[in-house]
Amino acid sequence: FAYCDDTTLATPYAVQCWDMLQKIFRIVKKIASLSINVDKTQIWIINKDTIDDIKHQMMELSSSLTLGNFQSYIKTLGVCIGPDAPAHQWTAALSGFKEVIDFLRPLPLGLTSRCALYNILAESKLMYIASFVHPDKQVVKSTKWAHQVLTKGPYNAFPDNLLCGLRT
Repeated sequence: FAYCDDTTLATPYAVQCWDMLQKIFRIVKKIASLSINVDKTQIWIINKDTIDDIKHQMMELSSSLTLGNFQSYIKTLGVCIGPDAPAHQWTAALSGFKEVIDFLRPLPLGLTSRCALYNILAESKLMYIASFVHPDKQVVKSTKWAHQVLTKGPYNAFPDNLLCGLRT
């Protein structure tokens, strides 16, 4: 079976609807051969007054749910939504961005080739999220750092504005 990823359900009555939702998931599994990946299931309880009660009731209804399933935000299609979303929005994207920079740094390439690979491999890690959410200060700082280290020249030898405008 494959997983039915990026399914988002919104209801003010999660506890009351849980049994019905489980039945729907079983039907989807039979019809489409897709199952719900419980490890990646995210439940965002919006009503702060009842968070603990709802968590407890839902975990009693389904033994597969853990505290890790309950967050103060959800990530859907790569974008975090909710009160704690800004703290988590860029974490994975910046990690992937830095991995690409670490991969590109030692390669014996000229500036033009390095810029092309940066645009294709590194910048794309951030651009999707940036099309929905304004980059925070850490993202701006990381991209400026990456521009400088990829030139392989003295640090800050090229102004940031010049490096941001480089195209291949």
